[in-house]
Amino acid sequence: MIFRDSLSFAFAIALFFFTSLATAQNPPREFAGISDENPAIAVTLNADATITVLDKRTRQTWSQRLLSKDLTASVEPKRPLKATLHYTPANIDNTAAIELDPAAPEFTLTLSSSGPLPRSLSFPHPFTTDKGSYLIIPMNEGISYPVDDPTISPLHLTAYGGHGICMPFFGATDGRSAYMAILETPDDALIRIERLTDLLCIAPTWESQKGQFGYTRRIRYVFFTEGGHVAIAK
Repeated sequence: MIFRDSLSFAFAIALFFFTSLATAQNPPREFAGISDENPAIAVTLNADATITVLDKRTRQTWSQRLLSKDLTASVEPKRPLKATLHYTPANIDNTAAIELDPAAPEFTLTLSSSGPLPRSLSFPHPFTTDKGSYLIIPMNEGISYPVDDPTISPLHLTAYGGHGICMPFFGATDGRSAYMAILETPDDALIRIERLTDLLCIAPTWESQKGQFGYTRRIRYVFFTEGGHVAIAK
């Protein structure tokens, strides 16, 4: 660049300074996730492949947290809600896709891949729980676990055998609002009851089909504003 006089040079320096200052004060925004909604709920697939659900009827928010770092995510910044997940222990890629019901407070998540699955895969991540709430587990005649009870040990319960859950669903409630998850492909699935920040939570886990990932796995989430465990059971 050739400056014809000192005034032009001073103007160029000032422009460079203010441009740099604006960039420093307003850095490029990181991709936070992509959202979709229906009349009842708004669902966000975050950059780390956790899910956040806003119940538009009550403004309650349900948020997930990472249970492990075995999965790295690449979320597509466009609808439909979709992410590519790399499962490090098995060195495979999976596709996770979310589809909202047109009107009801629910959505389905599918997980698909091809090739071997040498280790079971836990996804989606668990929704966090609050003190005073309960996990709802259809084991035997049904059990509710206080999430802040320190005497309860982590559990892994199959969804396809006689020594796990007897119906393929689970949930959590504070006695009024609740969410439930229905394992629509339960044959090679189980649930993991774990602890996040000292509180119990649940995540589904998918096992192989004869050593392969096999068919598309599917889970449905439903959200309730009232009714607690009775609404889940109904």
